[in-house]
Amino acid sequence: TVADLKLPDMDRSAIALICRALQLPEEHRWKVVAVAGSHFRSAVTSVDILQEGNSHVDIARLVKLSFDRLRQTLTDDSIVAIEDYIKAMMKKGGNHAPAPPMVKSNCSTDGAIPPALICVACERNSALRKLGADKHALGIFHNDIENAAFDQLELSAMHFDLLRSVWELPVVPSSMTVSGGEAWYADLRFRRQLKSSGTGILQMKAKKVVWTGLEPVIGVYYHPGLANHPWIDRFFMADTKSGKKCLVLYQDKINAAGFPNAVEDLNLAAKILTEKLKVEVLCVANVIDASGQTRSQSNFKYPYLLVRDSELDEFYTTNFAPAMRFLWARFRDHGAETKPSDS
Repeated sequence: TVADLKLPDMDRSAIALICRALQLPEEHRWKVVAVAGSHFRSAVTSVDILQEGNSHVDIARLVKLSFDRLRQTLTDDSIVAIEDYIKAMMKKGGNHAPAPPMVKSNCSTDGAIPPALICVACERNSALRKLGADKHALGIFHNDIENAAFDQLELSAMHFDLLRSVWELPVVPSSMTVSGGEAWYADLRFRRQLKSSGTGILQMKAKKVVWTGLEPVIGVYYHPGLANHPWIDRFFMADTKSGKKCLVLYQDKINAAGFPNAVEDLNLAAKILTEKLKVEVLCVANVIDASGQTRSQSNFKYPYLLVRDSELDEFYTTNFAPAMRFLWARFRDHGAETKPSDS
């Protein structure tokens, strides 16, 4: 018998090799890795798209070019198996969910499903499509160069949450722990988000940050449309099956230098909102370039969850963490975009 051929994981050196072989300039490589994940065919197709003179790789077009055939040939059982695998990974975090045989043939060696195949699976399932799963899957990997990298981080992270909400998954993957929070924080779950809202919960008034009067409701995901919304970037109300409610607050930053500010901003927001709304909070510092050696988290005054570089794979799973890491690569390689510390 012939042993199964196990290809190496896709990494930046493999991307470089493909780009050199296909004569793609080095300055465009980040556009390839942002949507190709760990999938060789997606990488090659992405290079082809760029060589045609396009300014960026549209994930929707990548799906069409790479997986039109799979749309027709994937069996319903395969679609269900892929969906169940993605859900199991999101629930547990990391790559702790073993891939079943029907899925394993489509995985990279670290257990990741190709991004375009995730999008196809969400689109092929009509029930998921009605809940917007296909749109959210595309939104995670979509990389609009018209958006600054930090804006794209907020959008990609929001779509990741909204995809989790389709399946009403836990807010905190089981492989991660809320620091400073009681045991019930592990039971917080998403409800199916029926809509998203750009309404803010804090505003600057007479040089002072105040509550707007908004009382967040379950079933709405808030991503304020104000470019200078104070202190938090996203928020939503989660609950447990026993009825406990919690306001989840996010601060999204790309650069590690922003980590201390993220902690301070979340503390300030949590203080006002716990006083006004009489509700428990969970502060999530989504600072994708911060290392596991940060110390500022000791300044948190409320229960918190850290999503730094060392936690990206656990929180976003091996399926979606590459999309976040390559936003950092884009930020690093293409200009010092900075975001105001109070937004």
